[in-house]
Amino acid sequence: MEDDFGDFQDCPDIVKQLELAKKQGEAGDGAAPRAGRSKAKAKAKAAVLKICFITTCDSQCLKGKRWCKPHNQTYDNMHYQARKAGEVEALDEAMGNSATATAAMEEFEEMNPSDGKWKRKQLINWSQFKRLYCVSQIRRSRQGTRPFEHGEWMIRGEKTMGWSKSATQTEWDKHFKDPSIHRDKLGIDKSDRLWIPVIEERHRDTDHIKSSMLEEGGAQEKQLSADDRRVLLAQCKSNLRDRDPDSFFTHDAEDTEETPPPKGTKRGLEEADEAQTPAEKKLKAKLDKLSSSGPAFTAFKNAAATKVEDKLAAHVRTAQVVRAKMNEARTATEEYKNALTEKDAVVDSWQGCVAACGEILATWDYDIPNPAGDNAQETFEKYQVKLEDTLKRLPDVKLVKGDSKLFPKGYFECQAHVMRACKTAQEVNDIQTALMKTHLCTVDLFLKSILKICNDAQSYIKQKKASQDRSEARKKRQQEAEQTLKAKEAAKNAAQKARMFSKQAHPIFGIKEDSWKAFLVHSGENFDVAANVNKPWVMRASAAAKTWRNHSDSSVKLSEFGGAYRKTPSIKVDGRAMAPVLQKQGKEQGEAMMQKFAPTTKLLDLSKLSDGALFQANLWYWGFDNKMSGAFLAPNAASLIRVVAMGSVSMVAFDVAKIVTQMEGVNKAPNSLSDVTDFILSLDDTYFIEHADENLGYATTLNQDDICFVPQGWIIAEQVSSTSSLTYGVRKSYLIDDVASKNSYLAAVKLLKSGGGRNTEKMEEVAKQFSADAVVGDGAAPAAEAAQAAVAAS
Repeated sequence: MEDDFGDFQDCPDIVKQLELAKKQGEAGDGAAPRAGRSKAKAKAKAAVLKICFITTCDSQCLKGKRWCKPHNQTYDNMHYQARKAGEVEALDEAMGNSATATAAMEEFEEMNPSDGKWKRKQLINWSQFKRLYCVSQIRRSRQGTRPFEHGEWMIRGEKTMGWSKSATQTEWDKHFKDPSIHRDKLGIDKSDRLWIPVIEERHRDTDHIKSSMLEEGGAQEKQLSADDRRVLLAQCKSNLRDRDPDSFFTHDAEDTEETPPPKGTKRGLEEADEAQTPAEKKLKAKLDKLSSSGPAFTAFKNAAATKVEDKLAAHVRTAQVVRAKMNEARTATEEYKNALTEKDAVVDSWQGCVAACGEILATWDYDIPNPAGDNAQETFEKYQVKLEDTLKRLPDVKLVKGDSKLFPKGYFECQAHVMRACKTAQEVNDIQTALMKTHLCTVDLFLKSILKICNDAQSYIKQKKASQDRSEARKKRQQEAEQTLKAKEAAKNAAQKARMFSKQAHPIFGIKEDSWKAFLVHSGENFDVAANVNKPWVMRASAAAKTWRNHSDSSVKLSEFGGAYRKTPSIKVDGRAMAPVLQKQGKEQGEAMMQKFAPTTKLLDLSKLSDGALFQANLWYWGFDNKMSGAFLAPNAASLIRVVAMGSVSMVAFDVAKIVTQMEGVNKAPNSLSDVTDFILSLDDTYFIEHADENLGYATTLNQDDICFVPQGWIIAEQVSSTSSLTYGVRKSYLIDDVASKNSYLAAVKLLKSGGGRNTEKMEEVAKQFSADAVVGDGAAPAAEAAQAAVAAS
């Protein structure tokens, strides 16, 4: 206000500034340019000076700002807080009006002076800020529904909305199918009526809110001392404007050390020598009256003592229940501990807790012989010390709270007699109150704590037993499940075996494999193939067979045969199929594999026969149906090497010459090969009992990558034993030139010839090729043949 008496030239008035700007603009005007000269520059615009947006500030604004430098700094501080609190919209609304912006900034500057110690700005209460400086704008959009019958809707669509009849019907169908549309049956003749949203309203409401600030003060502010008032008045700043900022502190103050407290409060009562409440005054008057009346006073003492004794008796009965529970818990823990095979630390802890509780309860439950005697106090004090020592000695058991004191039972008996001997009712009331509301309550909690420990111990034992029972039951269920699974597997195997030995199966395959002689085992390089041409042998999981099976050429053609052989006509006849292995389709690899196991030194010379070379060069695929079961002469009565590429086959091999001799010995001389095969398939356990010393069969089971050799002129009883639907591989036949092979071959030719049905001319020509001096297969091979075999094997 000092500038009102100064010079007009120094006044930063808006009129002064406008005049100054006008003069500067006129001074900048230039003369009009001559014709033919360069174009004159545009007139300079008048400089526009912007004044701070705050109504009480006449300072010039910063460039690009609405505020002067001090108010721009204030605005930055407020905007920082608004951005952190998410109230930028409220701040922008308040700053959009010069009046509200002025009031808001003045209040912020008043609460945050520019002194150095006020650099940390006070936080803005945004809820209060918005009540004072913001105008609330509310936009409302309302939608309503109206009920329409079908005819009413059609009239509205065509008449009011200008829709076509089909469009109106389409809209009705859309609303009718919409489950969110409410409908009722209040139309004519209870027809459907749809509540369709056709009412739309938009409102824009502006609420001008002006709320008064609420000023509150607590008890500490209202009961300040004079020194505190002076300190607050010197330091605190107020956000009150247009009012006395000191009125709150000075309207009730006096020049005294401390403001007197209001009457009626607890502090006022204590300081005004009125320490007793009306209820306490009433009780005191009653007790004084009782003390002055002898019979009434005696009755009051007896009644108080009786209440204490009754309460104590209830606790004694509770202690008996607790003792019984404790015995049960002790017995349960001991039995469980004895039943354990391993040490359980938790059970040991529970057992120790129960024992400690029993010792403490026994110390508490002690009867003083003469509570009214002269030595009663000494006896009570002795047991009180003993009880405290017991509680200290057993720190793991917390039966009493830390701020409570447990008294033994004799203490309450003594106090009952003390109450009967009191001289005033006030003393009786004080003792009764202490006993009933404090000490006996402590005893109650003490007994409940012991009872809880006993119950928890028993609960733990029960849980452990239940856990053991569940574990045993679970193990039993697992065992039963395993047994059930084994039973199912056994039943499955039995069913599979039963299916295997159905009408198509034969008794011979019911004989255990270990009842027959075993095939010789080809162990590797040290096995002499030439010396064992008259005995069957097997090589398990041959690496050579696996290598051949996984070869690129072999695996492709082998898979093609495996996928197609079950469709051949021969499968439907006897369950077997065969196909030749062709050149450049895996035959080379198969021949190389067979060469490692072939008895090359004993081979019969077939060069004089027209088809001899073709017989020696052939390599065959073989495949069995999954239900194949029967007995068959080896192809062409020759020896064979069989390789299993997939599946499993059980087989029993017999020498034809020997089995014919045995059949003749039992008066079953065969007339054909079918008689021999039928005899073989009919063999059962009875055969082994009657001919234990004449077991002629050799049995084995071939699996994937196994290689077996069957001598010349032998019959093979075989059956598919795998669950796989495919069983196939390759085989190659060889004719051996030795005595035993010759005899078996001739016996097979004789059976084929006598039975008829097959032309044996080629087989008879082959029989003529056997040498007269053929070496017996069981003897040692000559040195030259052994060397030749070694060269062939390498």
